[in-house]
Amino acid sequence: MDWWTETEDLTRALEDAGFECAEIERFLECVVRGELCRQRRMLADRRARLLEGIHLKEKQVGCIDYIAYHIDRRSAMAGRGENGGER
Repeated sequence: MDWWTETEDLTRALEDAGFECAEIERFLECVVRGELCRQRRMLADRRARLLEGIHLKEKQVGCIDYIAYHIDRRSAMAGRGENGGER
């Protein structure tokens, strides 16, 4: 664990990354055992889960933008006297 000055630093970093208590314990066990590949895999798995959440939120924002675009379009048409104004 030479790159961390204290186990607390690593634990805090893992908590900040969203690791649960049980995951942190498993990760620290891997550190003690020198299982670098397993540590890397655990980090990669966490990263993938975080990215999935980000992509879902990004899709939701896109849907909101799509709806807002159509509202703005209807509003512009209504302003020109075209069919599509508010009812």
